Amino acid sequence: NHSIDTTNTIDGLPIYYIFNNDSATIKNFTDIGYLFLAGSDYVTIQNISQVANGVVIALSEHVLIVDNDLTTSKYSVDAIKLESYSDHAIIVNNTISVDAATRGILSYSVTNVTVRNNTITTNVSSAWGMYIYQSPNSTIEENTIITNETDSHGIYSYYNDKKINFEEIEL
Repeated sequence: NHSIDTTNTIDGLPIYYIFNNDSATIKNFTDIGYLFLAGSDYVTIQNISQVANGVVIALSEHVLIVDNDLTTSKYSVDAIKLESYSDHAIIVNNTISVDAATRGILSYSVTNVTVRNNTITTNVSSAWGMYIYQSPNSTIEENTIITNETDSHGIYSYYNDKKINFEEIEL
């Protein structure tokens, strides 16, 4: 339980830390240093652009991430990162550009995630469009992933002991 206001910055841009704020709508922001959502359920993140250090969701269920335009250009900084106990997230209609050796979408130790109708472009080697790790019962469908470098990758799925449904993915 922390309180971090937007006077705190990273790379000269404000940090948005949202904690324990159920049913919030985070909408129409641009030029953000970092967006971190924790302990908040039924939140919508919409129409966000230019988040320098990514969007991180932790300990928050039923989060909708929709209609965002995100670019990640720092090593190991994911554009969208779902962490432990952020189950039932929906990531839909986003445009993501990966300009560093990192991932567009990382789903780590969550369940029942839906990733639908996103366009992800990887522009450097060692980049991943999606990295799905320990995320059973998830649905990945109708996404377009463009890899512009020989050593960049579309989707990596690892240690998912239960079903992941992959449908209509264009690589």
